Amino acid sequence: MGIPVGIGRNDLRGALGRTIQRLRGSELTPLRFALSVAVGLWVGCQPLYGLHFFLCAALTIPLRLNFLVAYAAAHISIPPSLPFLWFLALQLGSLFFTGGWMDLSTADFRPDRAADLGAKLVVGSLLLGSILAVAGGVLAYFALRLFGSRRGGPSPALRLEAAIGRTARRYRKAPPAIRHYVRFKLLLDPLAEQLYSALRTFVPEAEAGARLEVVDAGTGRGQYALLLHELGISKATIGFDHDADKIAAATIAAESVEATFSARDLRQGPYPDCDLVLLFDVLHYLSSEEQAAVVGLACGALRSGGHVLVRETDRGAGLGARLAGLFERMGRALGINRGERTELVSTRRLEEQLRQAGLLVLSAERRGALDNVLVVARKT
Repeated sequence: MGIPVGIGRNDLRGALGRTIQRLRGSELTPLRFALSVAVGLWVGCQPLYGLHFFLCAALTIPLRLNFLVAYAAAHISIPPSLPFLWFLALQLGSLFFTGGWMDLSTADFRPDRAADLGAKLVVGSLLLGSILAVAGGVLAYFALRLFGSRRGGPSPALRLEAAIGRTARRYRKAPPAIRHYVRFKLLLDPLAEQLYSALRTFVPEAEAGARLEVVDAGTGRGQYALLLHELGISKATIGFDHDADKIAAATIAAESVEATFSARDLRQGPYPDCDLVLLFDVLHYLSSEEQAAVVGLACGALRSGGHVLVRETDRGAGLGARLAGLFERMGRALGINRGERTELVSTRRLEEQLRQAGLLVLSAERRGALDNVLVVARKT
């Protein structure tokens, strides 16, 4: 069977690669391995046989966990172990409903007791799955930590995971909504991983200890700028955003580092001279003319050899881009984001704007279900 007209082999190869990447999730650190095992054990205990594959996919892909690890762990419910799982689930269900264990006999398995046993099995399976998920996840975490310690120093993924933890703790004085948002944003959004990978690849002097002066335009709560400080990449940061409440949270979190956050519209120039400009998820709140102007401001602030990193949803890329646009409009309607409009920009147009500003585009990596692309460009 041939490839349909209009679909190239490179398109199919790219789609297959992205699918495999989503199934694999992020690099298997001890935490992500443990969570993948925990998800699989919980799913495997549920009496939804035939649906375990889809449940594992539904739970691991949005969380960027490893589907293959989870699905392997879900095979705890293979036929030889099923009687033991059912017995334990029924006992836990009985303990939940009656406060005591039940004495099972063949006489209990009658049609008139089906509803009672079914309820106990369902509730008991939820409880059993939760117990095994916690126990198995903890064992998996320490097993991989022990294995990793014997292999040498921490991997980049482990360094990033530790830096994310330190960054999240900086927001301990912030309101709960901000604390939880920052932690889960850094853990679940692939941007933190992309950012660290891009800097290691294209700015190797940062990894080697040459710390950078950073401008974070549209910084929001400042979590990515502060993450670079925790990674030892930033020397000094100037961040600004039009939302004063977010700036207040970023300012408190920036205690003990050389980072200044202020309430300012990113359309106001000029930007301070710097080695690195971050423009993450902000251009789509501007008109197309304003987008080009902001890109120009960012490029004009760069010193020779400096870099600009832009993350935006690729307009017209597919279903993910349409969903991203819908979520942004809902966020503005609910007051979560205070942008004046939502106008997605295509990656091709963004690359053209960067080239017109005199930069060399080094990379445009698409990652995530919402067709987000991180563009890296250097001032030559």
